[in-house]
Amino acid sequence: MATPQKKLERILECLICPICQEQCKLPKILPCNHMSCKVCLESWVAVKTKLVCPQCNTEQALPSSGVSGLPDNLIARQISQDLQDFVVDEELLIECDKHDELVTRVCQTCLVGVCQVCATQSHATHPCFDAGTSWRFIKEKMDKVQADLKNKKDESRMVLTSLRQMKSFLDGKYHGAQRNITAYKESLLQRVQELEEELNEQLDALYKEKVAELHAEMEKASECERNLQEGLASYSTIENATSCGIPCALNASTYQSFSKLQQLSTLMVIPKVPKGYLNLEFKSVNQFKFNLGDECEITCLPIPLDKVTVEYINYQTDPVQVKTHRKLQFRLIILSSKGREDADLPAVTANIHSPTGQTKDIAAYRQSDGTYMTTFFTPAHVGRYKMEIRVFNVPLNNSKQEMLVQPVGRLVNDFSGLDLQSPSDIVQWNKFLLVGDLAKNQIICLDPSATDGRGVSVMFSEVHSRSMSLHNNFLYVCDPEANAIMKYSLLDKSLNLIYRHSSLENPRGVAVDSRGYLFVSDWVNHCITIFDERAKMMGSYGEWGVSDGQLINPNYLAINSKDQVIIADHGNHRLQIFDPSTLSFVSTISMRLNDDSMYCCGIDVDTNDNIYISACSVDCSDKLAIMVYTKDGTFISSFSDGLNDDIDGVCVTRDNFKLYVAARDSGTVSCFEMVVN
Repeated sequence: MATPQKKLERILECLICPICQEQCKLPKILPCNHMSCKVCLESWVAVKTKLVCPQCNTEQALPSSGVSGLPDNLIARQISQDLQDFVVDEELLIECDKHDELVTRVCQTCLVGVCQVCATQSHATHPCFDAGTSWRFIKEKMDKVQADLKNKKDESRMVLTSLRQMKSFLDGKYHGAQRNITAYKESLLQRVQELEEELNEQLDALYKEKVAELHAEMEKASECERNLQEGLASYSTIENATSCGIPCALNASTYQSFSKLQQLSTLMVIPKVPKGYLNLEFKSVNQFKFNLGDECEITCLPIPLDKVTVEYINYQTDPVQVKTHRKLQFRLIILSSKGREDADLPAVTANIHSPTGQTKDIAAYRQSDGTYMTTFFTPAHVGRYKMEIRVFNVPLNNSKQEMLVQPVGRLVNDFSGLDLQSPSDIVQWNKFLLVGDLAKNQIICLDPSATDGRGVSVMFSEVHSRSMSLHNNFLYVCDPEANAIMKYSLLDKSLNLIYRHSSLENPRGVAVDSRGYLFVSDWVNHCITIFDERAKMMGSYGEWGVSDGQLINPNYLAINSKDQVIIADHGNHRLQIFDPSTLSFVSTISMRLNDDSMYCCGIDVDTNDNIYISACSVDCSDKLAIMVYTKDGTFISSFSDGLNDDIDGVCVTRDNFKLYVAARDSGTVSCFEMVVN
């Protein structure tokens, strides 16, 4: 059995207008019993010039009073009104905690369920959905939340990977340090043993030296003792010979003893003991000492980061040219006493800074050859990216690298069957494209997601549109034939204001800044005319000439995020940027492609202030290209495949993913893909 939700969806599908694909407003019944909105049918009949059912494609008889003469589908209108407060079976609804009512609506601002009383009181100023259709809105919100959670999941996974790398790195360094400490201990023990042997050798040498000296002195003392003994013996001999008291003659033996005794008494020197004393002492100053800090140092990284430099590989251009996803390859090097060496560092990442100001870290892995390779980097925007290498989220010196992301420029659609005759300019309004058709004097509303002619309607008729600009649901149309700018309300499709001045002659381009000030290019007077929001002329700037600040036949205009006016200086084959706050021209961008001067046909800027120009060669009108520059005038790239003859206005979507180009001669609007998403 179908659920209440499925039943509701089936009823809602029956109430969808086949033209606008929304719930029917003022539904009209066709003779074939199909129905459509009254306003949509009127636009449909105006385009087809007859009444053809948009659902079964059957030609119908149109009443003499037009679409208004078709009968109203009162039943469908009543069902549509009743469904505003219906969601599912009441058994599935909850009661409001403030009122005795069922919660039948959802507040878009607060994202909470409300009852009918809350919707008309505390949430009166907030847009509310009926609970039956709110699931679409909630699903969109949940899809965004899911995408954000997925991004955060990827970031957390990267952080976890880095932390695991850090843990693995620290484990390796810890065990390595343990091995080094053991080896250091063994070397210390070896050094102590060598010192012991060295000190013992010194002690032995000193001891032997001193003992030798003492032995020499002892020999001298022994010899002296022997001599003295001999002298005493000679004295005994003489003494015995004279002991009787009788004089006697000296015989030979007595005479020899007397001579020896006399010699000893006059020549022999008695040795003396040296003064002081001999001492062998092991003093503390000679003890072996060491400082652990002199031999070993504990640091967070194996080498200081300020000594590491980055060497990028296979980058011949600066900045690096990028079109689709790619990997980044680089080498970390240090300059040591041995020369240039590879640095082995953990948790290496590449920090990417996008043109939108967002940053993202992508992991880098060390390869077998010592280089580092990142995971794939897929750019989401055209323009200038900046990158720097980080270790543990600390940026390395001199590691900044610029990458210039080029548009893919691939033709993905060609709206050639939409009954356009001469489209001149394009602007984006909500999910629609507004196309100015010069030949038919109409502003066409085009749904890019529709096919086979569906989603096309006439927004304004009898409007000669050369160029257009959009601001706050108002469309500003430049009409060279009327020498004026027409301001139309897109909400009620009415003419709101006309900008005109006697000095204005053949206006070609129009742009509106954030204040509502209007800038108009004057083709004949070679200047830019400024109007305030009340259509009062404020002045004009520029004059004929080729110098900076001078113009020749200014054409299309665009406004960047700084409210600066980008002027297509047609006659000088260049762009000039005018700053209304200083009333001065700030920069000039020469329009050249492969040494050929180019005319600027159409111009637009994306959300990152990159500039997109549809251009044709001055010398050869068949040479067409879309040229892209950064906001500071750096050429990004160009592409030409898929362009038709006589290209004119261009429009970059707000998500920067697609570019639409109008071609007047072929009557087509072409869609090009800018980035891979």
